[in-house]
Amino acid sequence: MNWNESVQDFDPDRVRAAPGRRTVYTLLSRHRSPVEVQLRQSLAGTGTATVGGMPWWKTGCLGLVVAVALGSFVFNALEGGAGFDAPIDGMQCGVMMNGYHVHAHLSLFDSGRRVFLYGGIGWSQRSKRWYWLHTHDGSGVIHVEGPDSSFQPTLGKFFDVWHQPLSRSRTQFLDYKVGPGQTMRVYVNQKPYLGNSRDIQLRGHTTIALEIGPPFSAPLGYNFGSL
Repeated sequence: MNWNESVQDFDPDRVRAAPGRRTVYTLLSRHRSPVEVQLRQSLAGTGTATVGGMPWWKTGCLGLVVAVALGSFVFNALEGGAGFDAPIDGMQCGVMMNGYHVHAHLSLFDSGRRVFLYGGIGWSQRSKRWYWLHTHDGSGVIHVEGPDSSFQPTLGKFFDVWHQPLSRSRTQFLDYKVGPGQTMRVYVNQKPYLGNSRDIQLRGHTTIALEIGPPFSAPLGYNFGSL
């Protein structure tokens, strides 16, 4: 069949009369030819098939749109990390972040092996904005950005934004746990820290190291450069 064929040259009864056959035409064109229109109406019996008074193809498209929208909502609701815009420990997402901006550094070690952070901690997948504590890369630098200098967050709050555990009893960070014969050592600015690791304040150029061992690595400083 070519596009120049007229409606008068096409007999839809021949299509309906073919016993035991289902004829399907896939017409790859931006515009339907008169032949296609009559063929569709003929195969439908009389006029266009409808669902509740609406053409079947419109009903199908509407259902697809609803399904995609519902799926997107469920995905965002279940998304891990900082996928929600609700405040975390009183910290907003993308609100009033221009008054205070400093940087701290975090190093993590398990049995002498470095555990790397990654970029995007504190990033909201929903609103495409940052929480006040976040990372831009895997260097270990924590960006502390809040409304003013009264914002003095702690390492525990950073782990809360990360949605990862940091125990008060020095037994776990992330999925790494102290095993038999092991301990967790905590250093702040290369010096042993004996307090609750969740309470360590993230001030400008503070360096923090959490180590589960042995073995243990000597804590090193970090060159913040122009940060």
